[in-house]
Amino acid sequence: NETVKPRVEALVAEWPDAATTSGFRRHLDTGKLSEVVDWPSPGRLAQVEDITRVFERLGVETVVDLRGALGDQAKGSALREALALVRHVSPKTLDYIGTLSGISTGADLDRAAGTEDSP
Repeated sequence: NETVKPRVEALVAEWPDAATTSGFRRHLDTGKLSEVVDWPSPGRLAQVEDITRVFERLGVETVVDLRGALGDQAKGSALREALALVRHVSPKTLDYIGTLSGISTGADLDRAAGTEDSP
């Protein structure tokens, strides 16, 4: 995604010790997220906070944890349901989270095959 990917890359570069949810939380609590990702929208910044809370509540601490949860039918369903309740999180966002975690989604496969919007 042309909007999200550069911001994720900026976070990784600026906060290299935030590779875990707890590490990310420490940085998030400084209030400097908007500066790091160059995203002044309060709604989108709140979305990041809310997604972080979901990860904390469901025990997703690492990318490996996220990949494992998404790959498990029951945990994946619970995680997707919790994330879907976050404002601005759409099915496309859920697919992108899966992609970032290293899981291919049906939408990814459709895009790769060029059949994304085929009837």
